[in-house]
Amino acid sequence: GPANTYTLGNLVSELARFNGLDSLHIDISVINRPGQHWSLSDYEDYAPLTEVSSPDRWTLVDLRPLRPYLHSRIFEVSSELRGKVFASDLALVLGNTHEGSIDWAAPLIEAAQQKQN
Repeated sequence: GPANTYTLGNLVSELARFNGLDSLHIDISVINRPGQHWSLSDYEDYAPLTEVSSPDRWTLVDLRPLRPYLHSRIFEVSSELRGKVFASDLALVLGNTHEGSIDWAAPLIEAAQQKQN
């Protein structure tokens, strides 16, 4: 985290260090054109990340070089983006995505409901 303290959320990182290894944490988000389903660009707090991303392609951003600047307060970002920078090593922003669906699960759900009756 921003205070360089470990939390339960850092279990993978701690386990890797305990075993003399490293871990890589990747945050995955979606960016789409306005008016389509959910998009990271709908949130102003993430503007610096969405400005270097595209709804037409996938973008991989290395967040690690930002940490010293945020620690020293040379520049500021939103608390949401700050949290993302300290929680993840890389940000993978997926462009050209489509809405998800669980239509494939409808027969399974129906069968489970019939079993309950």
